[in-house]
Amino acid sequence: MTVEEFVDRLIKILDIQNQEDTEGQNILSLTQDQQLALLDETSLENAILRAKTFSPGFELYVNLAANPEYNLENVTGNVYDDSFFGAQAQYFNFLNNQPDYLGVTADYEPPSGGTDFYTTDDVVNIFAGKSTEEKAAIQADLVNAGLLQMGSFKPGTWDLSTQNAFKYILSAANQIGVTPEQKKTGARWKEVLTDYANNPLTVPKPEAVYLPPDYDSVTNQVKNVFRQSLRRDPKNYELQLLANVLLSESKKQFEQQQKLSELADDVDVTGEQLLAGSYGNHISSTIKEAAQGMEQISPTDAMYSKFEEITKKEKERLGRNYDIQAVNSIILNSITGAPR
Repeated sequence: MTVEEFVDRLIKILDIQNQEDTEGQNILSLTQDQQLALLDETSLENAILRAKTFSPGFELYVNLAANPEYNLENVTGNVYDDSFFGAQAQYFNFLNNQPDYLGVTADYEPPSGGTDFYTTDDVVNIFAGKSTEEKAAIQADLVNAGLLQMGSFKPGTWDLSTQNAFKYILSAANQIGVTPEQKKTGARWKEVLTDYANNPLTVPKPEAVYLPPDYDSVTNQVKNVFRQSLRRDPKNYELQLLANVLLSESKKQFEQQQKLSELADDVDVTGEQLLAGSYGNHISSTIKEAAQGMEQISPTDAMYSKFEEITKKEKERLGRNYDIQAVNSIILNSITGAPR
């Protein structure tokens, strides 16, 4: 058999296999690049070995295609001998009876020893029957580890979101190694979960972008202060000075809010808080406590403070002028007999 004949047989076998209407079955096929890679091989043996590396499910079909004793009739495109279907059924029966280990294969050798691996069935069979408090405690650690998002699960229930997050922990436990004793006591997964809770996964967040206030709005705000207090427009240097105060303090306020937001992300949750629904209150109190030690930033207050500073003498002069005008008015009214 030539390499070309082998590739042609494999393509036909995969094509017929994909026509079988088996629910849940993955589609197996050779891509154009894979076909070219096989045809480039200099020997049939090398082509067979290369084909088996393309997918774990290819090996059966590669062996069938490489065996000339398997009768492949291309008249109708769907005629195979009984040995093909027997081998096919045996292969899928083998797959269906294999334990579905999490994160490892059956022949994996863990560094710490112990091959009593957790399976997908264990996620439900071992943990779904735990008490509400135990499940809430596990959920809290998953949240703190960055594996489970608040609002995606019901506290104290072993729901699908919790199961999917916990599979990550069991996969990591399997990769380290699980002895029968560790599986019985839960020592290995507890060790892994604690480590992840103390060293949470960091999910990159879009960096917050500071958008300064509209400059026209800022200058109008400054002008209004001068018009109301001094009944005049600000001079150019006064306008620029107070506008810069507003802009710089606005940026400081934004940066402070970002720090408080990051603090909220770092607050750990407990199982008791999840069940009591008090996690939000816990975050609020933590943020308030941190904010008390920070400088209170108010762009408007800072602008008014600077305004008072640069117009103090002018306002004092205007005040004296007002007092003189008031006295003169009283004297004039007393002479003319006009009401005060």
